[in-house]
Amino acid sequence: MSKIEGKVGAALSLWDSATEIKSKKLVLPSYCTVYQAELLALQRAAGEALNSEKTTFGIFSDSMAALQTVANPTSPHPLAVETRNALRHCASQNKRVSLFWIKAHAGLEGNERADYLAKEAALRSKRRPDYDRCPVSFVRGRIRMDTISEWDARYKSGDTASVTKLFFPSAAAAYSTVRKIETSSITTQLFTGHGGFSEYLYRFKLRGVHRVSATPPWRRLSRT
Repeated sequence: MSKIEGKVGAALSLWDSATEIKSKKLVLPSYCTVYQAELLALQRAAGEALNSEKTTFGIFSDSMAALQTVANPTSPHPLAVETRNALRHCASQNKRVSLFWIKAHAGLEGNERADYLAKEAALRSKRRPDYDRCPVSFVRGRIRMDTISEWDARYKSGDTASVTKLFFPSAAAAYSTVRKIETSSITTQLFTGHGGFSEYLYRFKLRGVHRVSATPPWRRLSRT
């Protein structure tokens, strides 16, 4: 499975002993994840086993996360559900299908071949995607981006926070910066202009006010 230059691809490489008998490239939209590509490859591999006349199969993947998702009977991911259904149908036909995890880039010929085909599918294929469901993370990211964009527009057009805007002209840009700053009462006062500053104190009539003593002058004189 591969995500390169913002493009996503997956592939199957089917072998009989030491000979590749079939290969298949799979294309996914750029918003899909490598995890989805890995699950798609497992789903298609299970489908190949179901439609084959042979009775014993080994499906190899270097994605432990995808294999665990398929093996988890409570996982609701659509691709995992479809894979489990295909495996159950294989079992009902007395076909034995085993799932194996292999280390990535360890020199296993079939795995290296699948990686090469996945990169080709990602970079060169112009056909319609084989799978186009967007992940929840993508939806959350888009909602977050739209929210921050709206926040930034209101921030820039607002009449308040003039001091803060001197430090952070853009709320969207400031969001990532402020998260890295260890704030304190001092930095908060500096960034907002709300603190023990002459202009702020004068605004609320807390500076430049003469104190008037309620004690008569003769009471303040020391006794002789």
